[in-house]
Amino acid sequence: QTADFYFAAQIQYEEQAAQKFLVPEVAEHLKAIAAMIPTVQNFSKEGIEAFLKNFIEEQKIKFKAIAQPLRVALTGKTVSPGIDEIMVTLGRERVLQRINDAVAYIDQQNQ
Repeated sequence: QTADFYFAAQIQYEEQAAQKFLVPEVAEHLKAIAAMIPTVQNFSKEGIEAFLKNFIEEQKIKFKAIAQPLRVALTGKTVSPGIDEIMVTLGRERVLQRINDAVAYIDQQNQ
């Protein structure tokens, strides 16, 4: 059950995780990450690590500001393997879809 998010076409967010981390304040960061994902040339663990490091430096935020929201967006959970590992395993297309789904969820919850 802990790895079910790898195989699910659509993931279910843990209620407490969604309430805490899928909030309007992170929607813009998630949108920015989604917009940049297609430009990540090396979609490997190392390439994603470098991409996320550059992103947080450019945005002048701490990693924890985006780590849990991104984890919940990708897995529906607050506990999982490393974000870079998840992204590599899911692949670029599914990562984009899940981030976009999370942004849509945030928008829907705040109408």
